[in-house]
Amino acid sequence: MFKAITIRTAVFLLFVLALCTSGTVASTMLDYDTYLASDFSDIHTVLDGMTGVNHDTDASWYQAAGFITFNAAMQSIMGVVDVPAGTPVWAITESDHQVVGFVKIGPADGYYSFSGGYGIFGDGPGSSDAGAVLGEQLIVAAAISGNYYSGSFVTGPLVSGYAEPDPPLVLGNIEITDTILPEPAALALLAAGGIGLLLRRRRRA
Repeated sequence: MFKAITIRTAVFLLFVLALCTSGTVASTMLDYDTYLASDFSDIHTVLDGMTGVNHDTDASWYQAAGFITFNAAMQSIMGVVDVPAGTPVWAITESDHQVVGFVKIGPADGYYSFSGGYGIFGDGPGSSDAGAVLGEQLIVAAAISGNYYSGSFVTGPLVSGYAEPDPPLVLGNIEITDTILPEPAALALLAAGGIGLLLRRRRRA
């Protein structure tokens, strides 16, 4: 057991080192001032096809790394423990649903790092809501099989909300749950509203 954990940790540290020395990311980036609807109803419209998020020039840039896994309920759906490499994963503020970061997973399953051009941006000196404010809770959203599943930081400084990026690279683990964003209740309300509009139009016609 000890040997397996040691090998896993060693592989992870080599992965982080490689990302730290890599260049910036050329990709389709969201504007830093991007917000999702309060019920996440527009999450697919906003995030699908995007591979990162820019940060304001006044913002701090927080880079973290760690293991990213599924909780027990999600494991029953996926049949695996580790979140697969290449899975798009986003950091979103809980208070106003601002998209403040993109998680780089890979090249191995179950490891993530914000290094190499990825990160979470937060308010810096003189900024005006450039990103997450200190102590603001973060929601993690993973795009899997056509859905966005909710998650959170379960170890490390970001468990208590956005923190000062000092030191710049901090270890902290992420866990993805079986909760879908938007939640089924929100989707049902949207569907009911759409049906109601169609019925009104037919009556007027």
